[in-house]
Amino acid sequence: MNELELKNLYTNEAHRDFPESELKPLDVVEKLYREGNYEPIGFFENGKLMAYALQVVREKGKSVLLDYLAVTPEFRDCGIGSEVLRALQEYYSGKTEFIVIESEHPSEAPDKAAALRRLEFYKRAGAILTDTQVRLFDILFLIFALPCKNAENIDISAEMESIYRVTVPTELYDDVVDIFKAKFE
Repeated sequence: MNELELKNLYTNEAHRDFPESELKPLDVVEKLYREGNYEPIGFFENGKLMAYALQVVREKGKSVLLDYLAVTPEFRDCGIGSEVLRALQEYYSGKTEFIVIESEHPSEAPDKAAALRRLEFYKRAGAILTDTQVRLFDILFLIFALPCKNAENIDISAEMESIYRVTVPTELYDDVVDIFKAKFE
């Protein structure tokens, strides 16, 4: 997708699919894209958008961050989300070791049942729940790693810090990012 397509997707789709509190400001997304640190991918059938995934990418990172993943309403509940994750694994397999996935911790999620379903969805897709958690802008996330190729000795905490150093303004970083080790139970 080019920058205009990203802007249209963000404005027309993402605002429908995600709570306002979860969306980065559009100017931040556009800046990341222009700097080469953001990669939007659309999944289409007969020219119609079925799903989209927006990733934070870094030139020398061992991972990409799945920033947003959504299936459009017309195509929900028919396995498209799982297909998208498999397609992303394949697409990034020659480029990175794994895809990082943040998933809201069920204990603090507004909809605990939905948060638990999301965790199971990622596990079924082959994502590995790590022992790293992140509190980002007051939201607690569990961190998954979806392998794209054989990855050994991954320091997920270092990857998370590297990702957030790209996406969070320097002057806010220390106040809004807390990366720590904790098992999910």
